[in-house]
Amino acid sequence: MFEWFFRGDHLELHINWREELIEVKAYILLCEKLCSNLDDEITTREIENSLPHTIIPVNSVSSIHQVVQGIVHYVIYESRQRRIKNRGLLLAALILGFNQINDLIENLKKHFETSPYYYLIGVNSKPGNLHKCSTLRQEDFLKKPSTMNTLVKNVLIVTSLI
Repeated sequence: MFEWFFRGDHLELHINWREELIEVKAYILLCEKLCSNLDDEITTREIENSLPHTIIPVNSVSSIHQVVQGIVHYVIYESRQRRIKNRGLLLAALILGFNQINDLIENLKKHFETSPYYYLIGVNSKPGNLHKCSTLRQEDFLKKPSTMNTLVKNVLIVTSLI
């Protein structure tokens, strides 16, 4: 079972996984860039390695559904994934479908340079500096994804990581 609904400033997900109910608060915000490069933006947004907070350039995903899928995969599999100490990078890898951190970072930096907007994402905790950010609305999630290929690819990446 998978249910989702909006509650104030976050998307709430209820996932019935292996006879266990998992409740997740997903903070997904659309933000305007404050800095010219990704490293400075991470510092400005006060993103810590120990928290599942990440920046995903809008032009690097096919739809918002890809972001939600990555959040679900993170919640289900993060306890099995201890190699990656940076929780935000793990979340980004599961959203974008990368299994090599160097490739992921290169991709994020490239897309960040060419996109004026990005998603600021937090799982079960709200990111810090939200200047020039707005919470996504329900209408943003009701749009049909343009392709399912990316979603299927990301499922294959998750299975290779566990």
